[in-house]
Amino acid sequence: WQQEARAAPPPRATSGSFSTDVGVMTLLESLADETEAVAFDFAAALFGGPLPCRPLRVVAAQPASACGALENEGEMLGAAVLVQRGGCFFANKARMAQEAGAAVVVVYNTGPGDPLVRMPAAGDDAAGLRVASV
Repeated sequence: WQQEARAAPPPRATSGSFSTDVGVMTLLESLADETEAVAFDFAAALFGGPLPCRPLRVVAAQPASACGALENEGEMLGAAVLVQRGGCFFANKARMAQEAGAAVVVVYNTGPGDPLVRMPAAGDDAAGLRVASV
């Protein structure tokens, strides 16, 4: 996903909420006494379930790539999980977050100008993936 008119920020928010509307995601980040809303373009993955249209907590995956065991999986139940692009296949990232109970997986680009893609999954990689992924 790419932020409109700016490079994607690092996922410093470990809480907040997001909702979807016509291909734009709004990340609400609570910083002390104020809340900042940032809009991002997104494309739904070619696997997984439908996107929820309700606010969700946001949790940054640890490790950020979500290519292995998740150190903070206990925080992911019902949350939107931010996952860094790269390191393994998209479907692997989604599976790790799904097994931790995530409601949505949000894979973010790490470089400004990285293209927005619909995440593919080859063959059986997508079997059993129900978690919504963007």
